[in-house]
Amino acid sequence: MLNIAHRGFTRRFPDNTLEAFQAAIELGVDGIECDVQETEDNCLVVFHEAELLGTEIGRLTAAQIQQVRLEGKYKIPTLPETIGLCRKRVRLILDLKQVRSPDRFLQLTRASVEPDDIGLALADQNLALRLSNLAPEYRRGIIVDDPGEDPVKILESCRCDIIGVAYPYVTEEMVTSVHRKGCFVFVWGCGRREEIKAVLKLEIDGLVSDVPDLVKDELGIRG
Repeated sequence: MLNIAHRGFTRRFPDNTLEAFQAAIELGVDGIECDVQETEDNCLVVFHEAELLGTEIGRLTAAQIQQVRLEGKYKIPTLPETIGLCRKRVRLILDLKQVRSPDRFLQLTRASVEPDDIGLALADQNLALRLSNLAPEYRRGIIVDDPGEDPVKILESCRCDIIGVAYPYVTEEMVTSVHRKGCFVFVWGCGRREEIKAVLKLEIDGLVSDVPDLVKDELGIRG
């Protein structure tokens, strides 16, 4: 099972910062999930919230964003900076929040990182389907809260091979049905040790959490 740090090691640093990513790498995680957005001038930055300084990210330039310091100290990284830090050190799971130009995004990633070293996380099923045609070489995951009664149908409809499910909705039956299809289950939303222990019993394939140190500890206990 992959131990994925949600936006880096955020118990020590602000999320989606190079410092949080570096701390996660030093912790020994298998991967880092981070959020990608496109600026007004078509640059790609790593930031979760839809707005910054009261303005949508898509209406700010990269230069304006680069002037901001989170907590008065930490800069908002660009996607190239993030790839530069993480390349050949850890897998990157790129959650495409607001990306208007998939072609530009793919041009950047194809020029700087191997396909096996990144995955695409997508909440928009239409975008997931589009990227299955534009970038079949990248592993793609569809993010849902509750997959309902037929998670395999969701995977088939958007041509993904990973489904990301919120912790309260993952079940043994769901994991079994997805595995029978030859696909994978990632879980997000676990924050307590008891939740981590419970979800590990389900033989999931990846856990995306804010507490990768606790996940590492539990994986060590399980051997």
